[in-house]
Amino acid sequence: MLAQGKYQQFSAKITHIGRLFQYIPFLHGVSPNYLSIVYPEFQRVISKSCPECSLTLSQQLYTAGGSQRAIMAQVYYDNLDLDNNPERSFFLRIQQQSKDTFLFEESWYQYKMLATVTSCSGFKFSKSPTRTKQPVLLSIPSFIQLANLQTQQNINSYESVPISKLLFQLKDSSKESKSFIKNALQRFMNKRGEAF
Repeated sequence: MLAQGKYQQFSAKITHIGRLFQYIPFLHGVSPNYLSIVYPEFQRVISKSCPECSLTLSQQLYTAGGSQRAIMAQVYYDNLDLDNNPERSFFLRIQQQSKDTFLFEESWYQYKMLATVTSCSGFKFSKSPTRTKQPVLLSIPSFIQLANLQTQQNINSYESVPISKLLFQLKDSSKESKSFIKNALQRFMNKRGEAF
């Protein structure tokens, strides 16, 4: 199963320590099994912080070392001058409105690169340096932390994360199995009062 969350109004910027360049990323939370489900032929990884690691990149986001890392577009990596050093940091700047006033407060979160990509199934990455709005993939707990800041909501579990895509890999891909899964999902969504 693939779980992916995204807020359309997420007011985040990605920058480096000098803040000379800032870009507006599309932040996504992905499940640990994401890259083991999607089509690997559409994944173009340019560099990894841990090339010898046997886990998939989405699984690495859930390790102790990967919790403060992100999968990012190669364009961001190049433009933010991270200098082919996976230990160089970049920052996600989250802007939220104060509860008491109309003023905006900023929070800065330091991340490091887990991997850079130019292509990945389900996301619109690009090699073009003019495409400055590109995905940044995080673990769902990291996404929840940032979303709570931005929306001032209390998203405290996986069930509360807005899901934009689900992808299943079935052992038995017969028509009956597909129909069974579809009907079960429709019943589940109808119980929750959501459209399928």
